[in-house]
Amino acid sequence: MRRHEHNVRHNARDSLRQANPNAKQLDILLHVAERVKLEWCEESANTVAASNEDPLFDLVHGLPGTGKSEVIAWIRELFEVVLGWTHGTQFVCLAFQNATAASIDGNTIHSWAEIQSRKGGGQRQ
Repeated sequence: MRRHEHNVRHNARDSLRQANPNAKQLDILLHVAERVKLEWCEESANTVAASNEDPLFDLVHGLPGTGKSEVIAWIRELFEVVLGWTHGTQFVCLAFQNATAASIDGNTIHSWAEIQSRKGGGQRQ
């Protein structure tokens, strides 16, 4: 095992020890981890361009207080701290509303995609 890969696994293991996900949260985290593993293998083998896999697009939704923001924070920790990725470059966290986007330190879908929400710069017509 290469030294960098060992360090990544060690950091990820430490992060998960501090987390206490419920069963549904753990399912999401394992899903993301499997995809990261696949992309890492493709990158290591220099086969990214030949991959038939689409980018990972997932939606985390649920009732208030079910742990959505916590799951997103754990995923961001994996991406930023463990893998050294940058939000807005290798991944992006999006939300429908400003308050939610702020709580996950992300962007609204409209702002990220540069979509104006109303004609005339926000003025109702």
